[in-house]
Amino acid sequence: HEGEAVPTAVTSGVGPTSEICTANYAARRLGVTTALWTVERATEVLPALRIIPVSEELLRAVECTWQQVYQLLVVACGGRADFVLMRSCDESCLRLEGVEVLAWARALRAAVQAQTRCTCSIGIGPSQVVAKLAVKDCKPDGMKQVLPEDVLGFLSELPTASLPQVGRALVAKLQERGLERCRDVRSYGKWQLREWFGAKGEMVWANAHGEDFGTTTQPAQRKTMSAEINWGVRLQDRTAALQLLAEVAKQLAERLGTTDATAAHLTLKLKIGVPGWVEPPWKKGGHGICDDVSRSCALLRPTREQAALLRGATQLFDDVAPDPQRIRGIGLAARLHDRGGGGSGGGLTRWLRAS
Repeated sequence: HEGEAVPTAVTSGVGPTSEICTANYAARRLGVTTALWTVERATEVLPALRIIPVSEELLRAVECTWQQVYQLLVVACGGRADFVLMRSCDESCLRLEGVEVLAWARALRAAVQAQTRCTCSIGIGPSQVVAKLAVKDCKPDGMKQVLPEDVLGFLSELPTASLPQVGRALVAKLQERGLERCRDVRSYGKWQLREWFGAKGEMVWANAHGEDFGTTTQPAQRKTMSAEINWGVRLQDRTAALQLLAEVAKQLAERLGTTDATAAHLTLKLKIGVPGWVEPPWKKGGHGICDDVSRSCALLRPTREQAALLRGATQLFDDVAPDPQRIRGIGLAARLHDRGGGGSGGGLTRWLRAS
């Protein structure tokens, strides 16, 4: 990204006690991470740190970028949305068939850069865990392929702390047994790791051998899709609440349209602020302590149309009849009726055909 050279952190606010939400690689290289927790501590480490507080504009920009990247990934997988597993807004796992992977990866990275002005890294391997570790090795802007015959050599010197789902507590237990690197784990059988650490030990053993644990290489078909806004929500009346509900319905309709899915069942989710809660100045805009309220209904027919989703959501909203001034978040979740492959992606396809 064009701002990558400037050390930057996204924060919950601009005050000294505001939280660090994330930091770019330029800031991380200079010691600023979420472990510092507050803006005050981060600026002590790096006085020149640029601060960007979370805002509605920023969240919408992230949402827009996420949608563009998702469309590219579906096109890159030949229109197979079921081959795309989005783990978060900035990480996904893809299943590839019948492509020359390095040319494919170069074309996809070029497409992401052209469409979003963001860089991306791609790891390629025979399993999800190997691909995930490969991409960690080539961030922030690279690509790396680990061939099946190179997996054990690639993993040998990696610390067990770098394996997925291995936190501080498990790292300490592994170190007590002298299991600091993947090659140390491979000195023992699976049964021994399970005896020492239970199911977590079996997971570590599998990952240290480059095998997935408890996952499949083909993502499961998605059954639900949702959209929610719960940052900076401070409403004065029902009109404002319905405007926000319409915006959430619009986001859900756009997401459904991205994958040609339709909603058969709709759930309204409300965050209702508890009486007497006072908003702390260091996290202005957060939803705070809330009661979660939900209502559901079946739609008259499967749809992805914003107007139909909004009609159903409005009926559910009126059933709840909340005090608008206590609403701190509105979300809609759709149970999917049908899913097809992604659309053609318009002009996005040319970036992948160019390879």
